[in-house]
Amino acid sequence: MQVLLISPNQEFLPDPVCPLGLAYLASSLKEAGYRVEVLDLCFASNVQGAIEEGLRSFSPDLIGLSIRNVDNTAFPYTISYLDYLKEVVERLRALSSAPILAGGSGFTIMPEEILGHLGLEMGIVGEGETSLVRFLSQGREGEVPGLIRKKGDGFSVNPPSPLLDLDSLPFPARGLLDLSRYLQEGGSCNIQSKRGCAFRCVYCTYPWIEGPTVRMRDPKRVGEEIQKLQEEWGVDYLFFVDNIFNYPPDHAEAICREILSRGLKVRWTCYAHPGYMTSSLAEWMVRAGCESVEFGTDSGSAPVLSALGKDFGPDQIRTASLSCREAGLEFCHSLILGGPGETRQSLRETFRLMEEVDPTAVIAMMGVRVYPHTPLARMLIREGQLQPREVALPPRFYLSPELGEEVVGLVVDHAREHRNWIVPGYQINYTVKLQRLFRRKGKMGPIWAYMRNLRGRGAKEGAGCLKEGKGGEEQDG
Repeated sequence: MQVLLISPNQEFLPDPVCPLGLAYLASSLKEAGYRVEVLDLCFASNVQGAIEEGLRSFSPDLIGLSIRNVDNTAFPYTISYLDYLKEVVERLRALSSAPILAGGSGFTIMPEEILGHLGLEMGIVGEGETSLVRFLSQGREGEVPGLIRKKGDGFSVNPPSPLLDLDSLPFPARGLLDLSRYLQEGGSCNIQSKRGCAFRCVYCTYPWIEGPTVRMRDPKRVGEEIQKLQEEWGVDYLFFVDNIFNYPPDHAEAICREILSRGLKVRWTCYAHPGYMTSSLAEWMVRAGCESVEFGTDSGSAPVLSALGKDFGPDQIRTASLSCREAGLEFCHSLILGGPGETRQSLRETFRLMEEVDPTAVIAMMGVRVYPHTPLARMLIREGQLQPREVALPPRFYLSPELGEEVVGLVVDHAREHRNWIVPGYQINYTVKLQRLFRRKGKMGPIWAYMRNLRGRGAKEGAGCLKEGKGGEEQDG
């Protein structure tokens, strides 16, 4: 049996992202004896033509469509990808009679709504490595974990699969992807050392997508994969895509020790939790090649952090920032402004704290995207502000009653006066043109890590909506 896996993502901001989840699926299918090809549309200038060519060269018995994101999560300039995805589905149906099975992180959050919008009949919710193999052997009527299928006027959903032992999975089949181009245009090769999230941020979807407990890979397996990437593809820059790399801290340190024990000369970046960044861990990370970290900080105000469900406060943000600075790590604070508890005073507190800790960059989102299965969605339903059927689509953002959309002007005005601030959706200090210039110059890693070098040069880009690309920014949590 032949399976064509498709990644339709065409988003280039902040960088094109290699479809690691799809590569994991492909390796599991290959290990089970199926013939697999991947059609990655990220760099396709003619999507319709790329689909036609892909189906001409490979006639699948099943098409797997990976849906990573449904929109760009940016307020007020929100871009939905669903109409684009529907065009992809319609083209696939026009050229192939193979059934289409949806999946992916974005799909898992709102499967019924996506199936309905795209006119599809089935998909797999949650981790798909074992479920997809079982689907191929049992079919749509089998007891396939996580399988959702159309039934009458609604959908039936099988219970999800037990959370996977990550060390049991084969390495991702990156050979089916254009890895060299992702390195050239995306600045890194992504790798995962754990799945799951034990934290309780009110807006976050990770506990639903990956499970509410942290499952860690053996650091030796991670080291082996890095060594393989270097030996087979010459990879020298990695992006750990764990939602939080530095939790648990001992696992993060063990990975650093493994990189060092193997003598691997690799540079890398990651997401991090401010409450678990110690001076000792920061030093281990630098020794192992880490150059930059992005903190999911969200706010600099204690009451707002509490309202968002964060388990740290301003003092931990200060300590984490100092640890990075002393170790020589570039660091970024990612903020979500205008959410529960936000006031003009709390916004000023955040502005002041960011000036105090002086990160390499600040990435400021405005409004909180409301997703199903989150504490925020349950609160809004309970208070009568949303009906359950209204949560998923169209995209909705929570704005604090005191500020409302006024937060947009306050944040944008502040960002224009601070050279290290980036506001997704606006051309302030960061543009596609700047990104591509840095990549042409061979700069690796996140572009924000070079913001300190740009501060003295000025940013000539004015405010305006970025409307380039389709397919999805990273789901943050």
